[in-house]
Amino acid sequence: MRGRGTFVAPLALAVLVCGAAAIALLAMKALPASAERAPAAQPIHVHGSAGYYRERAGMRGTAGLEDPNLPSTAYSEPHVISSHNGVLRVTFKPHVGSAIVNGQRVYGMTTFTGTYPGPTLKLRPGDTLRMKFVNQLNQDTNLHFHGFRTSPSGLADNVLRTIAPAVTTRTVQSGKSANIVVHIPKDHEHGLFWYHPHMHGLVDGQVYPGLAGLIIIGNVLEDLPYLKHVKQRVMALQSIQLNGNQLVNVNNAKVSQEVTLVNGHYQPTLTIHPGELQLWRVGNISNDFWYRLKFGGRPLYVISEDGNPVGHVWSAPKLLLPPGKRFEFLVRGPKAGKYTFDSARFNQGFSNFAPYTLANIVSKGPPVSKRLPIPKVASPAQRKIQRETLSDPVAKRRTLTFSIVHPFPKNLQGFKINGKLFNPHVVNEKVKLNTTEEWLLRNTSSEDHPFHIHTNDFLVMKVNGHNVGINGFQDVVRIPRKHNGKAGTVLIRMRYRTFTGKAVFHCHILFHEDNAMMGIIQFTKGPAKAQ
Repeated sequence: MRGRGTFVAPLALAVLVCGAAAIALLAMKALPASAERAPAAQPIHVHGSAGYYRERAGMRGTAGLEDPNLPSTAYSEPHVISSHNGVLRVTFKPHVGSAIVNGQRVYGMTTFTGTYPGPTLKLRPGDTLRMKFVNQLNQDTNLHFHGFRTSPSGLADNVLRTIAPAVTTRTVQSGKSANIVVHIPKDHEHGLFWYHPHMHGLVDGQVYPGLAGLIIIGNVLEDLPYLKHVKQRVMALQSIQLNGNQLVNVNNAKVSQEVTLVNGHYQPTLTIHPGELQLWRVGNISNDFWYRLKFGGRPLYVISEDGNPVGHVWSAPKLLLPPGKRFEFLVRGPKAGKYTFDSARFNQGFSNFAPYTLANIVSKGPPVSKRLPIPKVASPAQRKIQRETLSDPVAKRRTLTFSIVHPFPKNLQGFKINGKLFNPHVVNEKVKLNTTEEWLLRNTSSEDHPFHIHTNDFLVMKVNGHNVGINGFQDVVRIPRKHNGKAGTVLIRMRYRTFTGKAVFHCHILFHEDNAMMGIIQFTKGPAKAQ
């Protein structure tokens, strides 16, 4: 039971009317003639609904819905756009319209190419992504490549860039476009990533109705050639609320009424042979849903986390997938029969996510004649970088405290890091390349926050003061909420590699991010890289 506010369906003028009670109006500045412009003098803060404020004041509910009236449809995966001769060329035109969702046309969707989710982009390390970006929305936007270890500046993965509308208005001629150019390093990690807008103040409402899709870089099984023929399933998880063939607007949507879709399908059916190994590549590209993956208690053998092949393969019966996170794991087909791939119950502190089925699994056909073994090491190279990072001297230790203001303010600006709201003109943390730091992430609020940082991934060292198994690098981690009045904590270690420039760190519950739970990090030149 949670109203959320940011993106509102197209209006005739650039004014956002936010909330059923219309608690505030935010006047937008006139748009310039070019397709790009510098950030506004003040942070863009869009007020949400009165309903969200009431829930913040004490109303909480169970999230997640299984809809008996929604038919299950056949499993399929998003259209793939691949690079050729080292270049991937694509045109994105974010716009409000309709898309096929679970086999029917749904109106009120917002997409890049008319599909939900967006197409899967497929590249190799060393490739270049060249995108023509035509903003057909009536508000500013941009594009982030979540998990990429690429430049955060210029035309690349620059979330501080503003791409203004390219629709015809008094000041903008139709057809203006922006270029996005991202060079993927030759030594970039192989794995699963994703893309979505990152225009501060508007992210929640642009991602929720469909502006998101997956990215695959390289071959996550490259160091495991005996597995090269295993069947791979690529699954994008998103959650939305429908009213017949109409998407419920983000300001009116309630988490308790949203359904989770796999590649835009409701509880699709997948098949597997008894004893067969399959690689399931699952990404949470929703705006604020948490998923706790399970396959009937069977082990999920993790090959990669957040686009990072792991050093040591590890397994668990359940995997927590906060917003933004990805896992790639092996599953083995059970004996012939019908099963389900589920999201188990999870209490985030504010939303209590109910258990529900993500997909139906049918194990059928003859058992495999030769059972492939589970690997022990997925990537020797990642294992080496992990060892080096753990042995690095710690150049600096920092503490970031995530907090929520009480009583919760009606303007919704109640999400802070180190007691501060996001300011696009302030660098919160300045770091040096080729150094390693430890950050203590503290959570003094009563709900979990998924921490995410751009450009450089991290190792999780401790949770609530206790050592944890270090399995590999990641870019999203849950900071547990306070317990018995004591802050939840996560200790992470990061080595800053390759790229200078400004990027951000934030809570990946996008409503929190939009309402100022974000900071800027600047990567500056440091000591020479060790040979």
